[in-house]
Amino acid sequence: MKNTSNQAGGWVLDHTKEKIEIQFPHRPENQVLDRLRKSDFQFSWPMGIWWAKDTPKNRDLANEVAVHEGVIGFKGTYAQRLRGIV
Repeated sequence: MKNTSNQAGGWVLDHTKEKIEIQFPHRPENQVLDRLRKSDFQFSWPMGIWWAKDTPKNRDLANEVAVHEGVIGFKGTYAQRLRGIV
């Protein structure tokens, strides 16, 4: 049950912190909040985001409750980043 409404939040994968961040434009429905609370996600009050370690299970949940908006940072070694491989 993928959330594709215009009220859906967006999520990004942050390689530099190895975590997933979900942000909603408004308070999400109680069903969504319950799923996030029962999972590995935690809410950051200062940042206004839900976040969790990057795992396949957490990516699946993020895809179900929000729309993927991109990637932050680079994955790979320092040498690979210098050469532009990653």
